[in-house]
Amino acid sequence: MSYKEFFPNGYGVSVISHDHSYGLELAVLKGNEDGWEICYDTPITNDVLGYLEPEDLVKVIKEVKALPKPINANPKE
Repeated sequence: MSYKEFFPNGYGVSVISHDHSYGLELAVLKGNEDGWEICYDTPITNDVLGYLEPEDLVKVIKEVKALPKPINANPKE
């Protein structure tokens, strides 16, 4: 399973789960569908989050969606 979603604040999430992942795994992304990178410097986490329960996954996605825009976000967005 692989899922990506991007939000108007310039962040997004990547969620995976497969034989080689740490269970249900989430990475915070910075960017949009056309260009993104994993973000390691948010108040939510400084790494990929693994072994998440579904309810924890929903909570983290809501937290990412609520983050303020990154300082270096594109001003045209």
